[in-house]
Amino acid sequence: MLNALLKHNFFPAHSSDRVEMPPCFSTEALTPAIARKILPPQARSKTGYDDIEYRLTQYSGVPRYLSIPHPSAYAQLCLCIYKHWNDIEYTAKNKNSQIRPLIHKDGRLFIMDYYNSETALQRHHRMSFSRRFMVKADISNCFPSIYSHAVPWAAVGFTKAKAHRDNSEWFNELDACIRALKRGETQGIGIGPGTSAIVSEMILARVDEELEKKYSFCRFIDDYRSYCEDEGEAQQFISDLGNALAKYKLHLNVKKTGITALPQSHSPDWKSSLAMLLRGINNLDSNTATSYFS
Repeated sequence: MLNALLKHNFFPAHSSDRVEMPPCFSTEALTPAIARKILPPQARSKTGYDDIEYRLTQYSGVPRYLSIPHPSAYAQLCLCIYKHWNDIEYTAKNKNSQIRPLIHKDGRLFIMDYYNSETALQRHHRMSFSRRFMVKADISNCFPSIYSHAVPWAAVGFTKAKAHRDNSEWFNELDACIRALKRGETQGIGIGPGTSAIVSEMILARVDEELEKKYSFCRFIDDYRSYCEDEGEAQQFISDLGNALAKYKLHLNVKKTGITALPQSHSPDWKSSLAMLLRGINNLDSNTATSYFS
C-alpha cells in the first residue's frame, strides 16, 4: 500500500490508460526509503507547502483542475497513513464504494474505470431489478470542500475527536499532515494524489454507514446511485444523504441531483440507437458510413 501511494499514485493518474499525465513523468524511484529521507523539517511541517495546480482539458473544453503535491509533504502524509493503516483500513472494506483502496496489477491503489465496465452494467441491472425509481446525487466540489478537521470526526467519532485535540493523537497527526499539503489550510484537498482518495473515503465511508441501514445504493467517489421502491423513498434518500454530508461540512450539488423513473437503459438512448443501426450491415460502404455518422 505504501509503495502504491509513493511510486504509482503521487501524480494524478487514476484512469485506466493514465491519460492525466504525459508518460515521461514517473515517481517509481520514490521508494519508502527515499520518502523517509525527504521528510520536511519540524519547523516546515507546521507552515506546510504549496502544491502545483494544473489544468487538464476535457472533451467538453472545460478544464479539470488537478494537483501535484510537494514531495516532502506528500511523503509525510503517506507514511502517516501507513503507520496508522489499521485504524484507516475500514475504507477498503466499504462495499458501498466502488472505488476503494485496492492493489491493482500495475501497482496502483486506485483505478477509476467504472463507467464503461461490464461490471457497472451488471450492477445497474441487479440493483434496479423490481425498483421503480433511481436517485442520482452528486457532492458539490467534493475534494475542494473537504474540511481537514472532519477527518478526525470520521476516524474516531465527533465526541472523541472534539474532546482530544492533542497533537499526539494519531487522528490529529493525520489532520496536520493533510493540512501540510495545502500551506496549512483546513479547507480542501488536492484532486489527483492517491492520498486524497483515501482521505475522502475516510469521510464518505461514515456517510455510507448511515445510509446503508435503510437504502440500496452505491457510490463512485462523490457520485451516488440509489434504487428505491417508490418516489417517497427516493426523496427521503436525498434528504438523509444531505443531512449526513452536512455533518462533515459537505453539500449536495443541486444541479446534478435528481430522481428518474425506472426502468431505464444503462446507456443513453442515442448510443442504443446507433448500435441498432449497424445490425445486419455486412458491407459498410462510404455511403452507409456517411449516413450512420449523420
